[in-house]
Amino acid sequence: MEWNDQMMDDALRASASSPDNPANLPSSSEIWEAIHTKRKRRQTVRIQKRWAVAATVLLLITAVPFWFVLKKDHTRPVVQQKHSPERMPAEEKEAVEYINRQCMGNNIACFTPVFKELQAELDSSSAALAAINQQIKLFGNDEQLLRAKTRIENHQAQIVKALVQIL
Repeated sequence: MEWNDQMMDDALRASASSPDNPANLPSSSEIWEAIHTKRKRRQTVRIQKRWAVAATVLLLITAVPFWFVLKKDHTRPVVQQKHSPERMPAEEKEAVEYINRQCMGNNIACFTPVFKELQAELDSSSAALAAINQQIKLFGNDEQLLRAKTRIENHQAQIVKALVQIL
């Protein structure tokens, strides 16, 4: 018969109340066995808790930096660039600078809806090109990314040509 804490407490109380009847007490070896099994259970629980704490710490050490990196990438504000000529070929840079000079001089053509729409499209394509360049930095020279980059650069060239023609 296995002794649990309640049974030992009851037996000890009974023996304390009646000193004449020590027969109800378990033998000392049974008591020590019960104590040792309880200690082993506590040690097992302590070891399991230590492993759980170690696993949690390890998870936090690895997950928190990834979370900050992902959060940093997602919370980065998207800044619309005004016709970034530094990413374009030399001829297109000159054309964009020409367009900017003409629009600073309050050219009437710069205020037409078609011109503004083309400017907005040039801005969005510059942002898309920046995103693709970022992906190329991350993933290397992937064939699909390079194709997309070429398509966007060609599209930008067509937009710049249309803007120059409007002016």
